[in-house]
Amino acid sequence: MSGDDFELAQQIEGVAAAKLTQALFLINGREFLPYDDASRSLRGDSEREHRISWADYRNVNANLREAFPGCWPYEINLLAYETSKNDDPLLLHPTNLWQISTRVYGNDDPRDMWEEFESENCAYTGGPGIGSWDEFDPTSSQNSYKLGDAKRGDVVLVRNGRIGHGVGVVWQNDYADALTSEARLHLLWLCKYDTQLEGDWRQLPAFTRAHRVADAFRGAYPQAFSFLDRVAADTSGNEATGTSTIGTEPYRRLISTPTGPLNTILYGPPGTGKTYRTTSRSVEICDGSAPEGEELRARYDELVKEGRIAFVTFHQSYGYEEFVEGIRPVVEDRQVVYRVEDGILKRLAESARKPRSAGKPFEALWSALQERAREKPVVRTQSSESKYYLTAGGDSVALEPLGGGYRRSYSRERVRRLWSALRKDPEETTPAEIQAALDTETHSSFMWIIYKELWQLGRTEGDGSETICDQPVVLVIDEINRANISKVMGELITLLEEDKRQYADNEISVTLPYSRERFALPGNLHILGTMNTADRSIALLDTALRRRFQFEEMSPEPALLENAKQRTGVDLPRVLTKINERLDYLVDRDHLIGHAWLMKAKDRADVDTIIRRKVIPLIAEYFYDDWTKVRAVLGGTDDFVRAIKVEAPPGLNQDMIETRYRWSVRQEFGDNAYEELVRGADRAAGSD
Repeated sequence: MSGDDFELAQQIEGVAAAKLTQALFLINGREFLPYDDASRSLRGDSEREHRISWADYRNVNANLREAFPGCWPYEINLLAYETSKNDDPLLLHPTNLWQISTRVYGNDDPRDMWEEFESENCAYTGGPGIGSWDEFDPTSSQNSYKLGDAKRGDVVLVRNGRIGHGVGVVWQNDYADALTSEARLHLLWLCKYDTQLEGDWRQLPAFTRAHRVADAFRGAYPQAFSFLDRVAADTSGNEATGTSTIGTEPYRRLISTPTGPLNTILYGPPGTGKTYRTTSRSVEICDGSAPEGEELRARYDELVKEGRIAFVTFHQSYGYEEFVEGIRPVVEDRQVVYRVEDGILKRLAESARKPRSAGKPFEALWSALQERAREKPVVRTQSSESKYYLTAGGDSVALEPLGGGYRRSYSRERVRRLWSALRKDPEETTPAEIQAALDTETHSSFMWIIYKELWQLGRTEGDGSETICDQPVVLVIDEINRANISKVMGELITLLEEDKRQYADNEISVTLPYSRERFALPGNLHILGTMNTADRSIALLDTALRRRFQFEEMSPEPALLENAKQRTGVDLPRVLTKINERLDYLVDRDHLIGHAWLMKAKDRADVDTIIRRKVIPLIAEYFYDDWTKVRAVLGGTDDFVRAIKVEAPPGLNQDMIETRYRWSVRQEFGDNAYEELVRGADRAAGSD
């Protein structure tokens, strides 16, 4: 079919984009996808157009194929159909993850059954007692894997050792009815392609919960997990409610069991963005996904206010009393008395255990607000009878005077800032509070209208916004390696382990020394640490801590400096690469320079300032002020640092006089300083 035919067909009475593309799909299900409400649930679109151009339709097809890599259009359509149908829809549980090996018959059998898994849309395992599977013989060896526990809608991660094969969703579980050798986990695929899995996890049984490999699969299959994160954000309940489908708008947070590691340390040299990454990771843990830019920071601050994220920096004098609990003097009735005060870990643990109202997340309210704005309701300001239409356009809402006039538009980010700052009854909100929240003296009366609409949508009865649930909480420990871990954590180091958490299989609780209370760490408390490898090697870190945390390396990424290169005219990716190659040679890979310092450089002057005030002092610290090595790292020229001969004082004996130099950082770097740094003084001109 040509583009002209496609668009001409939609002009026929009774033929629109949905019906036409459904026909194309029936003709060739390996190339075309229906453009209908079912596929809209996978695309994440807010609405489906009645007509669509050929170019846009081909783009929709391409985007869906890219979002579900390795899957044929007919497989993508089946997923769309099953998750959006009115009768018994497939309800996805994006946080219920299982892992299964395609080495079906155990480690002694080298066969990989992936091709059968893929072609038959299924997964299975033999397990212990291979060859003696016999449901009619109760004395035969039984399969010890809990294959029947995988629920319809759960996610299955398929692998063979450290080779990932794909990600699927359970459509039907035969094992739940009968644990036999003929049973299968029937899957709908989210992605199918082979890739090497990363991460520090050891050999696993053939079928288990995916706690230990979830992060490895998340990194290897980003499209699948991007989809699952969106489902988690859009889910309006859990299996107990039976109300969640992909297409519904979100009004409650998902009650989730952690599938990734509870304890993670991000480690690397200075300037690799470790602390910044904790912001994104913390929000992702709490919400299932994280926005970018200003929205990320706004959501992070919101979660801090809610008591779901806390931040602390370890240092040499930090102790158990600050972290867990301690006795502190307080003055009461002019007398000093001593009371037990909770530390940050104990306070956050109590917050994690506390049932809370999930409320409606902002994204859900924003979607509901735009939906209401499409109906163009009439609204009015707080202090006057002036009336306006509330309308929607793109990623914003607007107010239009009834009698015509200036249209005022407000972006999602601006509305989010207001919502995050206030969270109080609009009837009790003053213009000054709105002005302070938005840091502006204008538009406060109009923004009040938007805020009131959000408030009312957030308080709509019967929407489940008051569902009680245990939500993930995060403790961020910056510079975790700078404290004496044994002193800070004491006996609680054992409680960090996932299987020792409250309600876990091997739950452990301890009696705290000051309050004499029994204490256990809840399973929804995540600990996220950062470690600067320039301060201390992982090898020197407390052994007990190393065993209880998963470590994720954050290395310098020169490629992220491409935008800064265009702004400054300095080839920053190559500059950083050369500096780090020389540092690796002269020191080690733990003492490199990160990319973060240079990312915001606006011009050459900014680059000079960062090199002079941050990079050169750090390099000098690495070499204990051996400036000859500092000079070598910077290209071996005098463009950055130079040695000035120091004259000997008069009156010294000749045998006491030796040549000495004072090193200084140049006030202005040479015009070609960075080109010379990359080239290096000992290299031939024009060589790399």
